[in-house]
Amino acid sequence: MLQIFLKKININLVPHPSKRSFAMFINEAHPFIKEANINCSCCFRLLYKNLLLLITYLLMISFLESCKLVIFNKNKQCANLFFLLEEGNLEAANEYLSKGCNINLKDAEGKTPLMQATLAHKSKIVEYLINKDAQLNIQDNNGNTAVHYAIDDISILKNLINAHADLNIKENNLGLTPLHLASAKGEMHAIEELIKSGAHIDSEDNEKCTPLCTAAGLGQKDAVELLIKLGANVNSLDINNNTILEQNLLSIRSLKIELKFRPSKEKEYLLYKEMQNILKNAGAQARKEAELIFASIEGNEQEVEKAIMSSLDINSKICFDAPAIYEAALFDNKSIVKMLIKHGADVNAKNKYNEETALFAAIANENIDMIKLLISSGALISETNFSGLTVLDIAKWSGREDIIAIIEKEKK
Repeated sequence: MLQIFLKKININLVPHPSKRSFAMFINEAHPFIKEANINCSCCFRLLYKNLLLLITYLLMISFLESCKLVIFNKNKQCANLFFLLEEGNLEAANEYLSKGCNINLKDAEGKTPLMQATLAHKSKIVEYLINKDAQLNIQDNNGNTAVHYAIDDISILKNLINAHADLNIKENNLGLTPLHLASAKGEMHAIEELIKSGAHIDSEDNEKCTPLCTAAGLGQKDAVELLIKLGANVNSLDINNNTILEQNLLSIRSLKIELKFRPSKEKEYLLYKEMQNILKNAGAQARKEAELIFASIEGNEQEVEKAIMSSLDINSKICFDAPAIYEAALFDNKSIVKMLIKHGADVNAKNKYNEETALFAAIANENIDMIKLLISSGALISETNFSGLTVLDIAKWSGREDIIAIIEKEKK
């Protein structure tokens, strides 16, 4: 390749008379340096080396451009086929296929014409492609199949099911089956059709979350009721060993905090409370420690007493990553804090996420009575959180002189 290139610029590569190496001579077109032994020139050797690199680079560019052209042509073919089908020009589409166009050709996103037709809700095109033996279970770049894209179109979904598409393929990124997606979006007809046709009702995604778990986590109450009715396991465990009811309790806790700042969240909060009752009535359970922590959040003295009387760890942080006494203080439930202290709760137990004690929560809430109760019960003002801040630092930020005075008095 190099020799051909050099010949084009009138330079020949010939053996050196010394036989020790190859030499470069300028040919007769350049008589004034005809005898020059260019091989001995450092400059020429550098030029020669860079020339090789340049040619290699140009060849690589040429190869990559040809690859891009192939990909472009494939995408163009795929788009052309779908365009013909969308226009209803089946005759032209048949001719296109007869000339060797791959019916399963993928576009840049890995989508086949069947997937494109499904996404566009073109049921007649889907039927045509199925009859032309388009592959039903091909996955795109995200791992989705045509069935994943059909959950909001019951007509197309039925066509794919009747053609024996696999209903349990998991998409790559999250491990979601079509039933997971239908449950997440509350697509009731799709949920029924998928389960009736063999979709695994308790299939797990990458987080070991089932379709029921997914529906409950996203507030799809109707889907929750339907899945329970169709036999879903209400006590499955996720990757963190939390039950579906425990996940529901976590959602309620988060919404309860948001309600302090966003009253518009009340409707969503009540929805999750309603789902809590639906799950409990269906036999869903939570661990005793989780029930204690949630009862402390809700200020339910009866449930707290009931939980304490059972055999459990009163300082457990399971599910909520914080002990019951911290949650009770966070939600200003003074009577619950008293009950927990009475039964041996550690007033200096910290949560896991920012390493704060109940006293930090009481000061953040500017609850004087709670602060006094905790300090009188042994809460340490010297404790620091994950940022190295003490309760006095938090109090100074609040600007409440009365709270600062209480802490400084205790400090003395």
